Amino acid sequence: HMAHYHQESNGDYDGGAVVSVPLASADVSFNDSLSSAIFSRKSAREFSGQDTSVEALSFVLRLAAGIKSPNPSRAKRQTRLYPSGGAMYTVRLYVDVRRVIGISPGLYLFNPYNNCLDLINDRISNDDRMRLHNGAQPLETIATSNFELLLSTKPSLALRKYGEHGWKVILMEMGHLAQNLWLVGVGCGYSMYPCTSLNIAESEKFLRTSAKG
Repeated sequence: HMAHYHQESNGDYDGGAVVSVPLASADVSFNDSLSSAIFSRKSAREFSGQDTSVEALSFVLRLAAGIKSPNPSRAKRQTRLYPSGGAMYTVRLYVDVRRVIGISPGLYLFNPYNNCLDLINDRISNDDRMRLHNGAQPLETIATSNFELLLSTKPSLALRKYGEHGWKVILMEMGHLAQNLWLVGVGCGYSMYPCTSLNIAESEKFLRTSAKG
């Protein structure tokens, strides 16, 4: 007899957000040659300063982290565009919006079921971002980037099912999602910069989460 494990559903995102920003569903200009994206990608810490459109950000989120075939009648087990051990999808994708036309600056949670961004925190300063990154990132990099994508997780689900191997499952899921974001971003012509210099204590305050979850 196999134990029943919680599967991610749209209910997991129903936190009663005060503000939700609908994301665009139209496609944007995209170089869909995988080899071109792989060969052209590189880390960049200097950015053009040109604002991102809500359509472009929507496309990145939808293609990299959205639901493969949305079906509103199915509350659970809707396949995402990246693999997840046990189809639990323990990783959450947050977007720190800074310079996106059509979206007010602030921290949002990407809700793939409703294809929207739910506002988490609209009182974030560049000083907060510097503390989040342990001061390891130049202020210019933070100030001129249009948005930042932050990955968080609910480890209890995977640990309950896989025991000590749960962290391996979580890290693999994060890796697949990060790779999707990286390649789709490059395919849209963005300069991307992967970073892991996050302060755990600050991230809990920043994301309004808890490491115990």
